[in-house]
Amino acid sequence: MDDKDVSPQSKQLAPEIGAKNLTAQSWSARKVSDRKRTEYKALKKRVNPGADSDTNFEEEEETIDTEDIDIETREKHLALAKLGIEYRAKEKEALKLERELIGENLERGKITEEEALVEIADANRRILSSGDLLWRNMRKKARLEDTGGVKLLDPHCGSGAAEAVLHIFRKAEKTGETKATKKKRESHFREDSIKHYNMGVLEDKQLMRVYCHATADSLNAPPKEVIAAHIVPHHFYNKRLAALLFGSRAEELQKPGNCLLLYSIIGDWFDQHSIVIIPVDNKEQTIKRWKMEVVNKGIEEGPLYIEKGKPLFGKDLHGRELTFRNDERPAARFLYFKFVLALVWMRDVKRPGWQVFWAKYYQERPFAIPGPYMRKSMLIAISSHFGPADTKVLESWIADNGFDKPILLSDEAEKLVADEVARQVMEITGRAGIADDSEDSDDSSDGGW
Repeated sequence: MDDKDVSPQSKQLAPEIGAKNLTAQSWSARKVSDRKRTEYKALKKRVNPGADSDTNFEEEEETIDTEDIDIETREKHLALAKLGIEYRAKEKEALKLERELIGENLERGKITEEEALVEIADANRRILSSGDLLWRNMRKKARLEDTGGVKLLDPHCGSGAAEAVLHIFRKAEKTGETKATKKKRESHFREDSIKHYNMGVLEDKQLMRVYCHATADSLNAPPKEVIAAHIVPHHFYNKRLAALLFGSRAEELQKPGNCLLLYSIIGDWFDQHSIVIIPVDNKEQTIKRWKMEVVNKGIEEGPLYIEKGKPLFGKDLHGRELTFRNDERPAARFLYFKFVLALVWMRDVKRPGWQVFWAKYYQERPFAIPGPYMRKSMLIAISSHFGPADTKVLESWIADNGFDKPILLSDEAEKLVADEVARQVMEITGRAGIADDSEDSDDSSDGGW
């Protein structure tokens, strides 16, 4: 779809702030943030006289024994945590406005597209970092107040969601997965997916060929060239985010319904949000037919392989239907999440032409059949993490495709948790969007199953 096919109203889908006001708002927000920073450094020096406030300034979350601490010391650290929350919230607000200003400068021709992409990537990184430090102070405050989030939990939210909330209120911890364990897990995941979809060809009990969902039997490549591509990255399960995003269906992230078998370069494009997979018929009640759509012009001329004597390029995947060899299909909720995440990502990094795709999917609504795909509060937080989201567009995507089962008794606490989940989601998404991240990539070097 060309720009000329987009109505003037659709072209305004991107959030807009008046140019004159934006510069003033950004300057004012930065001034407030700097003042809070000065206050925080001064208080930290009084609370921790021996600490070097400049050298260790970013280490917001000290190790504090909340059981043996005396009341006076507890109150001092609590005051510091509260001021830290204020400071980091103002810092995040200032960074978001500065990020919006980059987009404004791009639209007005003050900077080039290449300069804007670099500046936006840096702004996103700083926003994520500031959000991390904000959450550290929130965790510190929760521990000092001896709540840890427990007293805020809705008793009907489910054990998985409750455990996930408690996990993110605790200090970040490593998953403990070794490279060998990861390789074994990925090998089993790939084996299970090949069997689940009946995509393998055996000769003398040896796997000789694996079909690709995107290219069907037109690809004659060694088994290792077809990877088990996670629709939702495994990190979402490791970090306990799945229960908060998908509710009781979170366990399915570890099953073949969260996988497509794809030729490696197509899998990379899917990971990097250059391809989305949507229903062929958006009115189909039980979705059996899926197709690819290319949402990044940068891959259109990317070569794939020779099909029936002619070159095949990225653009040839647009509109191409996936091929399945049995009745098994990927989980619609995961493809829906991946679809929304791809659109949010392209907007947040200002990928060229993102407005056109937003307008297209606002008009078409590819997931038109209602379904409780994921928690609405989380999806809204993800969509607006780096800046204001167009509520009209978001409502068109999630009106019938979310559920509102609460996690916390307090709306304010629910929003805080949703914001932190959004930060972690966008951090993982950012790594996949920039390149094939080693932590999330599938190990396809196993020549057997």
